[in-house]
Amino acid sequence: MKLLVFSDVHASIEALERVRRVAKREKPDLIVCCGDWTIFGEGMEEMFFLMNDLSVPVLVITGNHEDVNETRETASHFPNIIFKHKQLYRHEGFVFVCYGGGGFSRREPHFVSWAAKAIKEVKKGEKLVLVTHGPPANTKLDLLFGGMHCGNVDYEAFIKRYKPKAVLCGHIHESQNNYIEKGTHFVNPGPYGVIIEL
Repeated sequence: MKLLVFSDVHASIEALERVRRVAKREKPDLIVCCGDWTIFGEGMEEMFFLMNDLSVPVLVITGNHEDVNETRETASHFPNIIFKHKQLYRHEGFVFVCYGGGGFSRREPHFVSWAAKAIKEVKKGEKLVLVTHGPPANTKLDLLFGGMHCGNVDYEAFIKRYKPKAVLCGHIHESQNNYIEKGTHFVNPGPYGVIIEL
């Protein structure tokens, strides 16, 4: 499966236009937005209008700039937008474990309790993809300038226990990265989009 992943466009039409060009050229099976496509909620409808026009389904989670209820309501008017928060999404044998919002906390107890229930719904043979806004701790996705790690240790624990095929996140603008480690593809794509194949 070919994914186009992007995050943190912050209402930039120019950035989304670059994502559109990548989608047109690469023809992904699914596009994933890891949150913060607005500036504190401003521009949500316009950004969804542009995303909806990408001609490929767009899986979206909230970042720290979006409200869950407002996003759910607005997304319901766009048939190509698939909004998920604290939900699983299945596509071509993969299960996307979607948990939006936040990004600043080192611990996320709501994620821990929700994920413990959600993982029981995963069927044998299905491959996991973790989609969050904030990065997992102690990876190349959560490094601040100066080398300090700022990511979430509960996401890190989930990854160590369940070994997803991919981890998709955003939030830390200076830690855009795309690498494979111990069989897991780690991606903080930035605003212009990254293609990965799973």
